[in-house]
Amino acid sequence: MIDYTKQCAAKLGWNGAKEDKDRRFLSNLKDALTAWDDSPFLTTCAMAHMAIKEGCEIVFIDAREPDDIDRLKQAFSCLTVLVKRGGQKDYGNHADDDVFNYNYDIVIENNGTLDELRASAEEFVKMTKGE
Repeated sequence: MIDYTKQCAAKLGWNGAKEDKDRRFLSNLKDALTAWDDSPFLTTCAMAHMAIKEGCEIVFIDAREPDDIDRLKQAFSCLTVLVKRGGQKDYGNHADDDVFNYNYDIVIENNGTLDELRASAEEFVKMTKGE
């Protein structure tokens, strides 16, 4: 969901850095855009609908904020997935800090190798497709 906000931030001079101050800026900008015209959510939904219309069987939407996750779950009747890697860090902004404040349908631990993550992803896809 943050991609639209990142595009807007780049036009304002953000250089793509992901330091805590940058993450806080992106979180605040997303909040402002959401309050103004809900463009981060509406853009994300439009992209997901386009992927579905083009025949994608599974669409992944990366959303971190519990309110956004709830709205997406209602809009798409979807499963929620948390991919965890390592411990929780305090970033100083609600978008990152509230990630763990949601009751996800599925939690995946990503503390292994890339091959192990790939295997978990394949198992997840099979499970969601009912195989």
